[in-house]
Order: sequence, then C-alpha cells, then structure tokens
Amino acid sequence: IIYNTLALRHIGSISTKQEKYVKIEQLESKISDSIVSGQLYSNLVYFLSDTGNFDKMAAGLSNSIDSITVNMGELSRLVGETEDANLIEAYDSLEIVVDNLVNRLHEVQDASANSDMLRLAIKVGMIYKNIEKVDDAMKAFDEIISRDVATLIQSGINRANIVKLVNNICVLGFFAIAIFSISILRHTLIKPARKATKKVNELVTNLKSGNGDLTTRVEIKV
Repeated sequence: IIYNTLALRHIGSISTKQEKYVKIEQLESKISDSIVSGQLYSNLVYFLSDTGNFDKMAAGLSNSIDSITVNMGELSRLVGETEDANLIEAYDSLEIVVDNLVNRLHEVQDASANSDMLRLAIKVGMIYKNIEKVDDAMKAFDEIISRDVATLIQSGINRANIVKLVNNICVLGFFAIAIFSISILRHTLIKPARKATKKVNELVTNLKSGNGDLTTRVEIKV
C-alpha cells in the first residue's frame, strides 16, 4: 500500500509535468502565430502606408509585438519551472532571436511612424532573415520538448509496470504465506486435535461398553 501510494504520487508528478509541457507548446504556438501576424502587418504597413488603412495595420503590428513579448515572458517562467537545463538553454537561444525579431518590428514601427519609406522597406526586408532564425531555434526547442515528453511517458509506463510487478509479488507472497500458515496449523493444531478427539471417542466408547481403561492417556501437544 505504501509503495503504491508513493508510485501514484510519482505518476501524479509526471502528469503535472506533462501538463506543463502542453502549456509550453501552446504558448509556443501563440508566439508563432503572433510572429506570423507581425510579419504580415509589417508588410501591410509598408504597402498600405498611403491609404486609409494604415492606422489599422499599425495597430495590428503593435498588438502582435505585445503578444510576442507577453507570451515569451510566460514561456520563460514555465521553462524555468521544468528545471530542465537543456530546455532552458534552448529557450535562451530562442529568446535571443525572438528579441532580435521584436527589435526589428519596433524599427518597422518607428520607420512607418516617421514615414521613412526607404528605411521601412529595408527593415521589412530584414524581417525574413530574423524569422528564419526564429524557426530554426523553435525547431531545436521543439525537439527537446518532444524528447522530454517521451521520457516522461516512458517513465510513467516503467513505474506502472513496476507497480504491477510489485503487486503481483505481494499477491503471490500473500498466498504463499497463507498456504504455509495453513500447513503449519494443520500439522501443529488440527491434526493433533483430530488424533486426540479420536482417542477420546474410543475411550468413551470403551467405557460405555464396560471395557474402558481409565489409565489410558491422551497425548495433547501444546
């Protein structure tokens, strides 16, 4: 019972970690979506700079930047809670390239606000290289997450198998002890008691028939 309780706690801990990795993947997905939106709005800010939709596109770009920043902060917290050195290192690499991308998006904002079309065109063009680096960093980050989740799942399976084995051993041990105990009782109590009872019955029968021997002894083992 104690071992099963400890095993259940361990499996519960694994489940909690898995949930944390799921949240990490969800945040990563949100960040990817915000990056795609940021790239899209950067292009729209450039191409719609002289139309009535400029303010709307600029607001969309600003929202994308804010979303990336907020979700990266939450991702940093969750990754730190995993205490996985490899994942933390991968996040640090991802954070560097995402920060560079965010800086580039801010530069697009600044250029568009000042109507500096030449600088705006250059910065928008440079975003593609930043996004390629972010994609590479995210792939490395995803590989570590996939490996860690697979390790957690295997750990849970191994622990469940051990629990099953221990339970089977306990059940077999219980039956072995029960059989041994019954055998001991049979030889030390039941068999001698039956023998003594048979002897007493014979003595009583002989006494009733007038052939009894009052000097007869009945051996009783205590």
